[in-house]
Amino acid sequence: MSRRRVNRVIAAVTLVKFDAISAAMAQDDLDSTQGLERRKDRPDHIQVADKITGNQVYIKVTHAGLCHTDLGKLNVDMVLGHEPVGIVEETGPDCKRLRKGDVVGWGYLHNSCNECEFCWTGREILCPKREMYGTADLNFGGFGTGAVLRENYVYKIPKGLSPANAAVLQCAGATVFSALYNNKVKPTGRVGIVGIGGLGHLAIQFAKAWGCHVTAFSTTDSKRDEAMKFGAHEFVVTKVPEGETFKVEEKLDIILSTVSGQLPWEQYYKVLKASGTVVTMGLSDDPKMTLPYGTFIAMSTRWSDPS
Repeated sequence: MSRRRVNRVIAAVTLVKFDAISAAMAQDDLDSTQGLERRKDRPDHIQVADKITGNQVYIKVTHAGLCHTDLGKLNVDMVLGHEPVGIVEETGPDCKRLRKGDVVGWGYLHNSCNECEFCWTGREILCPKREMYGTADLNFGGFGTGAVLRENYVYKIPKGLSPANAAVLQCAGATVFSALYNNKVKPTGRVGIVGIGGLGHLAIQFAKAWGCHVTAFSTTDSKRDEAMKFGAHEFVVTKVPEGETFKVEEKLDIILSTVSGQLPWEQYYKVLKASGTVVTMGLSDDPKMTLPYGTFIAMSTRWSDPS
């Protein structure tokens, strides 16, 4: 399933209300859309395209989630924000799905070739010619005022989901849902969630709604109540005395790591079933990963990413 389709599924199947971190966008003089020209005849002075072509749409941003990944782009000459939601203001002549006034969102992926094997099999996020946040459309960040994108990479927000709550789903929600969906997690599965932050909050809720037994991992006991409130069935403190190991009620089918740092993988392998799956989602500043190689081979562990 493609990332943009996964985002639509996320919004449609959401059974819980998210405490989204959202920010209303100030409508000031920030020129946030590349190749656009200010039209003084409009009372709100929204940036609009001189000419919207093909299946492009112009979107006025209203909300954007806040993501830790943006910190890695602070030194890039670009408009930050990759969890935006907004209102379609104008549509190109070839648009078939979106209309003016639709509430829509978009995520990390802005475009792809639509010709390679990855695009043909619903994995546009892996397209070698993909255009993504941070490398393309540098003026179309969620903290700006608007964007022009092809409607193929934009999706409607259901009427029952507020734009503020939908914003965080554009990256964090898509990431953890993709991890569950693309790794074929079953409702009978036992899922471990490492890290009780933004990604972890959503991962616990999705896995619980999926029907899974959810085990939450954190270094201290301080987030136990938080994790259980979001739907975890079991909470494990991973900071243990030297020479000891943390334990779970029953070994896990899959572990989703949402943290940005490296983990003591030998410990986590001990609570993972043979041929189990580990999915890493948090971006780390440390490019090296140290794995217990012998255990990795002996257990036939599968490593994956959310894509």
